[in-house]
Amino acid sequence: MNQLKIKTFEKTYTKINLQSLCVFGLIISPLFSHYIYAYFFGFFDFQQLSIYIFNSLFSLLIFAPVFLVFGFRLIVWLSFSIIFLFVSSLETAHFFIYGVGLNRATFFSIFQTNFFEANEYVSDFAFKTLKTSPFILMNFLLMYVFYIYKEKITYLKFNPYFYIVMLFMLPVFFFNSESVLAGDNIIFKAFSAYAEYQNEIKLLKNDISKSDESDIKVSLLKEYQGPEVHVVIIGESTNRKHMALYGYQRKTTPHLSSKKGDLYVYKNVLSTSAETLGSLRHVLTFKDHPLSGKPFLEGNIIQYIKKAGYDTYWISNQVPLGLSENPVTLIAKSSDHVIFVNNNVSHDSGSSYDEKVIGPLKNILRADNGKKFVFIHLLGSHTSYKNRYPDNFSVFQDKMNGVDEKQSDIINQYDNSVLYNDYIINEIISETQKANKYSFIMYFSDHGENVYDCNPYLGHNPWQTCPEMLEVPYIMWFSDKYKKNNSEKMLSFDLYLDRKYFLSKTINSIYDLLNFNYAHYEDHKSIFSDDFEEDDFKVINKIFKQNIY
Repeated sequence: MNQLKIKTFEKTYTKINLQSLCVFGLIISPLFSHYIYAYFFGFFDFQQLSIYIFNSLFSLLIFAPVFLVFGFRLIVWLSFSIIFLFVSSLETAHFFIYGVGLNRATFFSIFQTNFFEANEYVSDFAFKTLKTSPFILMNFLLMYVFYIYKEKITYLKFNPYFYIVMLFMLPVFFFNSESVLAGDNIIFKAFSAYAEYQNEIKLLKNDISKSDESDIKVSLLKEYQGPEVHVVIIGESTNRKHMALYGYQRKTTPHLSSKKGDLYVYKNVLSTSAETLGSLRHVLTFKDHPLSGKPFLEGNIIQYIKKAGYDTYWISNQVPLGLSENPVTLIAKSSDHVIFVNNNVSHDSGSSYDEKVIGPLKNILRADNGKKFVFIHLLGSHTSYKNRYPDNFSVFQDKMNGVDEKQSDIINQYDNSVLYNDYIINEIISETQKANKYSFIMYFSDHGENVYDCNPYLGHNPWQTCPEMLEVPYIMWFSDKYKKNNSEKMLSFDLYLDRKYFLSKTINSIYDLLNFNYAHYEDHKSIFSDDFEEDDFKVINKIFKQNIY
């Protein structure tokens, strides 16, 4: 009799545990959808199979305590169903667009975005997410099956040891951030990315608060006696391979090409990141490389320029606000004068053209006295490309060879945005030239853009990086007064155009042009220096773990 009871007990618990695992399998099933999608569309890497399994196991560990506390009530089930459906759909769409799952760079972009950018992004890629609908429907079906049969599953009778093991393992994985389980888990990545993002914001705020302290010291090796206006133009998502100035077959840069004799066009400059934040946080501070280990606390570019006696300006056509504070905006606010000309912060997704920056620049150029330094942050060729230029710049409309009609339309839109960007850069040069002051203009883009150039994906993503996402234009213009007063310095500039250079070291190049002398200046990091040490682009392989060069 006792033996019969033991066998019945064992059979019951075997059944319950198996059913319990089935329930959890249904609960976490959306997490598998993007892996199934990846397999069918050729993105699946069997070497990462263990990571995918660990990812799901870690999710199981996270959610088990929730259901232990709240039970399998309808409201709990519905809440988790909605969350999972949203996350899995986002992950699947991300796979389709970029060929990789959600990652740190994605979450950083989400924290910085605003409704204007998000609305453009969703409308731009909506047609792609439609192709993932079978997998989204599969998630709904699995949840529906669970709901139908939930009353028939004795899911509340878990073996107590099951919970004990889970609750013991959970903190171990949470505190071990290098764990394979934690490293590839969507939820863990989101929270850890947010913590890292907020830490960088904190460091930058500390930087700004130190801007008037005496530990930032700058002297001038050579000072010009007269009014100065220098301009640094920061572009957005510009692939230099789509610029005629760099050999593109379409005439996308008629103005700059006509001025080529007055320009210094550098041919081998790379961004260290295929995202705005990853690029500009290095360009604008002394943290000049992702692996440098340097904190932000050595100061940002604007603080040193101010200390040298320049009146500083930041003119931007980027939207200053996001879901969280924007690090670039925080650095911009170090300036004496901050002008944001883009008012698309509401639910209106209308366009804000870069020509808006010309008016404020003219006002600055009209003033005859003092030393001024101006940063201009453009929207450039940021998606959606069709919203970056007015109708009269819709020049390229013909069908491109080797791509389908939709891709051809997008390439046309991108090239039109480059054409309009050429007009804006030319206007800035022309207005500065008219002012006839001691000036230089530097133009570069924060990163490049893949417009079906190197893989079937569109846009930029640090985890699916290709050369077109990193190769940026780097162009210099100098006024006659600057050339005359720095003739010896500029003798060799024509010989430096092929130098391999990381955009992140630009802070040293700008200070070299300004003839600064300060504690952190490193002459070998200026592209204009005779003592320049050329960068080894093989380093990119270590950062992105891909053979890009």
